[in-house]
Amino acid sequence: MLIFDLDGTLADCSHRQHFVDPEKDPNARWWNDHEDGGGNYIRPNGLPWKPNWAAFYEACSDDKPIEPVLSILSKYITADSGKEVQIWTGRCESVREKTIKWFRDNWFINLYDFEVPHLSNKIKMRPIGDYTPAAQLKERWLKELDYDTKWGPRNPVEMVFEDCPKCIAMYRSHGIFVFDVNQGN
Repeated sequence: MLIFDLDGTLADCSHRQHFVDPEKDPNARWWNDHEDGGGNYIRPNGLPWKPNWAAFYEACSDDKPIEPVLSILSKYITADSGKEVQIWTGRCESVREKTIKWFRDNWFINLYDFEVPHLSNKIKMRPIGDYTPAAQLKERWLKELDYDTKWGPRNPVEMVFEDCPKCIAMYRSHGIFVFDVNQGN
């Protein structure tokens, strides 16, 4: 099995990072309220800054494709390689339809040959209301794949395409080869 991450790997989500990263939010400012130099980010109204995951997920329609990785995915999915391909994303299940539409609008393979409902079955998404960090979430999914053989436990994942350093480290800790596609966005 080959696993592809979505946000930051197949889709450039840098335009919506300001919803979840105060350092990228032009309206957030650092407020030093401690003598030791500690502090917090605050919003213009003076309230503490908090990530807006719902807005982050909802803005996924405007992601640009990361064409080199999408091209590799296309080759594996359309080739008769006999390898199962899945897309594992920390993106919330609430935007599944937007995600399928994004693939339909941005994928440059002929989707008539590769039906979108078939693609939908290949995408594993974060359950609604689950805020588990991505590396822990994907490790849980990975452990669900483990099965025992007469030689011991086996994990069917051959390789992963991923951009998140914590997810990369997690996969590597399980002995899985990872293509680090992080381009520093």
